[in-house]
Amino acid sequence: MQDAEPIPFRKDGQEVQDYLRSESYDGGFVVTDLEASDRVIARVTDGIYREPAAAFRELISNAWDADASRVTIHTDAPRFSRVTVSDDGRGMSLQTLTRLIKSIGGSAKRTHEGKELGITSKADVGLTPNGRPIIGKIGVGMFAVSQLARQFTIATKVEGESYRTIAEIHLRTYEEDNSAQGDSRDGEDSFRSGKVFIKTEPTEDTYAHGTDIIISYVKPNVRKILSSTDRWRLIDEKDKAALSNDWDTFASIKESVPAHHIGQFVGATREGEIKRGPSLPWSSDTPADERMSLLMDAVESQTTRVQRPDLSSSLDAYLHMVWNLALSSPVRYVGPSPFELSAKDSIKAFWLPPDSSTPAQELDLTSGCTVREAARDQVAGAPLLMENEQTPVGSFDVDVDGILLRRPIRYRHISTGERGLPNSLLFVGKFKPDLSKVDPTIRGGDLSFDGYLFWNGRVIPRDNNGVLIRIRGASSAYFDESFLNYKISETTRLRQIVSEIFVHDGVDAALNIDRESFNYAHPHIQFVQSWLHRSLRKLTNKHKEISRRLRDTRKLHFIENNEDFIESSLEELWQRERGDEPRPSIEVFSEFAEINRSRDDGNLTLDESEISKSIGASTLDPEVKRQATAIYEILLAFDLLTEKSFDQHAEIVAQILKVVR
Repeated sequence: MQDAEPIPFRKDGQEVQDYLRSESYDGGFVVTDLEASDRVIARVTDGIYREPAAAFRELISNAWDADASRVTIHTDAPRFSRVTVSDDGRGMSLQTLTRLIKSIGGSAKRTHEGKELGITSKADVGLTPNGRPIIGKIGVGMFAVSQLARQFTIATKVEGESYRTIAEIHLRTYEEDNSAQGDSRDGEDSFRSGKVFIKTEPTEDTYAHGTDIIISYVKPNVRKILSSTDRWRLIDEKDKAALSNDWDTFASIKESVPAHHIGQFVGATREGEIKRGPSLPWSSDTPADERMSLLMDAVESQTTRVQRPDLSSSLDAYLHMVWNLALSSPVRYVGPSPFELSAKDSIKAFWLPPDSSTPAQELDLTSGCTVREAARDQVAGAPLLMENEQTPVGSFDVDVDGILLRRPIRYRHISTGERGLPNSLLFVGKFKPDLSKVDPTIRGGDLSFDGYLFWNGRVIPRDNNGVLIRIRGASSAYFDESFLNYKISETTRLRQIVSEIFVHDGVDAALNIDRESFNYAHPHIQFVQSWLHRSLRKLTNKHKEISRRLRDTRKLHFIENNEDFIESSLEELWQRERGDEPRPSIEVFSEFAEINRSRDDGNLTLDESEISKSIGASTLDPEVKRQATAIYEILLAFDLLTEKSFDQHAEIVAQILKVVR
């Protein structure tokens, strides 16, 4: 039996046409490569990044890949007229720079060509020369800078060279109107992304190395976003409405002054003026490495105002961007990392076996050991939990306008009052599935990751609620509050969980080009999703078990002390509506200091003076207080107060009291 004839290959479209039209054509197939137009790359990359912060995130990732130890970003806040991003990485040789500007969308990272250019390890193309896992892959990071400006300068130098290279880059915007493209066309189906002007300058400092990105003219819409221009405009309109007694307009504007901000800047770049001074949680002489912690303190302090503060109401757009950069960058945590927690952090720790049938194993932390040490010493196989890749390069710091970025996630136990759990719960695990049975053409290589789920009485800020997937140390700027589309109804418990998954191998291929979302059809993300959902079930089962024991203890106390009808009714209602979730502790105080102290202790606290004023009473007698707390708990049981401020809670309770009295 003779082998089948090979299918002929033709390189371009004209060759395909000539073959199919030739007299010798026999009706068989011809094969050619599928290619994307450069214009498609330009169009896609022009819209993949949804906010200016994405540009800084990409440049930080590039610095990591260049083995930098420090990145310094100056934004000229609150004017944002000039931006510079500097790193002390390897810098780019002439060959590397010209390869970059001539092959956007065709990165040499993680390729054998990268070895020749000196941007990947000789031993492993997935690592930098100094051994870091490479974050970048596709090679469209330059387009991220187009979120900030259409023109910018790259100044770069390699150690040992007697010159530095300067490239002035002018990017084009894709236009739907073809007539507006001018000379951007070059043939029928090509597209010039812009122009680059390159030169070299001699330098005597041959030991210097690194790269600077200089943006001398930031796009006006970017300045508006970062300076919160629209928000301040609405606040000004609201203030004017109040002065003119236009209460309809006042009520219709929901914006309020953020608790912390860089000030209100009015006007264009340097010619403008600062209309409202900054409100920052630090002073000018506060060390850079303390400021991120103070920013977290400031956000957490908003719990005296709302039960679950969020970043958009607590911070202006600029500080929100700083927070998101800290969250998504491969930097250290503000405090201890999750696997470095111990019993002194008021946690109970559990190991998550990789299969679905084996329940979580409690880890003994009484010796003072960390969670990482307990897992290694107490779990079969001595697993070593890793939340960050350990590399020979050492530390990596990012400074944004004098703020040294640290991951804004804390693992402090937040009490929900005397009825709540006395500890937070931390579930940890590792997963490395056997993919040998998955078709090699679709499995996308090996997969391994470590992860944790941290249950707390409250997640503060609520933006930290959800799961964040870190690939090679970097991540999206947003937690996924759906937990990768978890379908089981555990609304309350899910709102109390922070989770991170640290991917060491794989998942890259499932990451969409915007680096914010995933292709759920990819086997890797399906494995991650399956592990996460199994882990959530194990967490909720353990939480229910612990809560049930606490409820039974309370019920015994209730029987022994012959509590009244209201208490028994509330206990029954809460169990019916909220299951094993502990009932809230509710207190009533009139003094501001007492109210804040009570809320800091995890209690839901009503302002007695506000309720008294609303119902026309000088004080609240014990029976009215009892009615107020009962009404409050009923509203909470039916989840009717979510995302409302504590002042609104008190007003709603007071209005119901007025009716029932």
